[in-house]
Amino acid sequence: DFMRLHVSIDEISAVNRQYGYDFGDKVITALGDRLRKMFGLTSSVGRINGYEFVILHQIRDRRELSEIRGMIKRVADSIHEVDGTAVTLYLSLGYAL
Repeated sequence: DFMRLHVSIDEISAVNRQYGYDFGDKVITALGDRLRKMFGLTSSVGRINGYEFVILHQIRDRRELSEIRGMIKRVADSIHEVDGTAVTLYLSLGYAL
């Protein structure tokens, strides 16, 4: 089976308003880089629009879902700073099997 995951950055519009679109783009790039490092060898990772990513991942068992959600949470938690500015990312996750 395959799992299609959608990952989006919550409140990216607030980041853009507060710090500007150039900084918002750096946040998006930082997340994309980390997702690619975490999943890139075993999955297809792509950006589908401004702040949303999609991951296509093959699974053996539905129980892998919680492990994958944990991996995505670790990705978000690993981004503490972007371009010298402290950040905290909150992500929304959707999936289909």
